[in-house]
Amino acid sequence: MKKFQWTNPHPNDPTYAFNRALRYLSLRQRSEKEIVKYLSVREFTESAIEQAVARLKELKFLNDEEFGKSFARSRQVYKGRSKKFVSYELKQKGVDSTTIDKVLSDSQDDLQTAREFVMRKKRVYATMDKLKFREKMMRLLQSRGFSFDIIKQSLKDE
Repeated sequence: MKKFQWTNPHPNDPTYAFNRALRYLSLRQRSEKEIVKYLSVREFTESAIEQAVARLKELKFLNDEEFGKSFARSRQVYKGRSKKFVSYELKQKGVDSTTIDKVLSDSQDDLQTAREFVMRKKRVYATMDKLKFREKMMRLLQSRGFSFDIIKQSLKDE
């Protein structure tokens, strides 16, 4: 049985590239690098990709700063990640350093993020021994990129 290989019927068509990118963006916000990579994998030409990205920016569907703010907020609030960890993830997504610095200067404080994370986990591990809970929280917070000082302060009341 032959393996199906997808071929792009219109590799030079910027409108088709724009529509593919728009469909990809409909799932969640993306960085410019993610869109370019997505279209490159689908074998669009450089000029078609550039035109599609320019049109997306013009229509304000693609904005790395807005993407960064949204991404940082969700990572801090829902995943309990530190600014350092979020910065690393944003670099992986292709957001430039100046935008990352701007986004993180407006984002939530690490101590507040760590405390909220500990409070959420406190309910989950309510039956756990206090010492074991503290050790577990230290490991979890450390794996999320928090410094030892922040970890110590967030667990002060526990």
